[in-house]
Amino acid sequence: QIGGSTPLSTGSPGATRRRGDRLVGSSRAIQRAIEQISVAGRGRFHVFVSAEDGAEKELIARLVHQASDWTSGGFFALDASLVPETLLARELLGCERGALPSLPTESVGAFARNAGGTVLIDRIEAIPRDLQRVLAVALGDGQIRRVGASATVPLECRVIGSSIESLDSLVQSGKLDPDLGDRLRLLEIRIPALRDRREDVLPLAARALTVASE
Repeated sequence: QIGGSTPLSTGSPGATRRRGDRLVGSSRAIQRAIEQISVAGRGRFHVFVSAEDGAEKELIARLVHQASDWTSGGFFALDASLVPETLLARELLGCERGALPSLPTESVGAFARNAGGTVLIDRIEAIPRDLQRVLAVALGDGQIRRVGASATVPLECRVIGSSIESLDSLVQSGKLDPDLGDRLRLLEIRIPALRDRREDVLPLAARALTVASE
């Protein structure tokens, strides 16, 4: 199981990399992010990523996944702002047969499908507040309960929350449940806007050209 605030074990690299799966840049922010990714890979705890919209949030989450020994369950990314609120619990937690009138069959949630891996929840503040509280308990206890189920099962994946806003900003503005924020607070990886790290523009452009030519 993965706890919300305590590293449970160490890991080592082992995931298959995709083309272009690396952070590029010479800014202090990028170098710090690379160091934090390494720290996350050596432990089993949940993580928060804040960056502008674009590929960087998912890229960082993939790199954390690849740096960990928990890669057997694969990597799954979900944008909570694009999933109807009524379906988010089913998508993340799963659903027992007949628990929802619109879903007569059993549904396995993302956490169970990716046991041994990583689940990225982008725009995590878009999750309804009651479900945020459920997730806070699940991440804290290391147990999940399917919609309509009476028993819990172990949470056996790393959860990475992400947003364009910082964790403190989300909690202070009331967009994110404070307990859920605490479960993700052990490590927050922040990437400032590119306009605030101009030294990274040329390396990023060069990487883009290299990937495009392959």
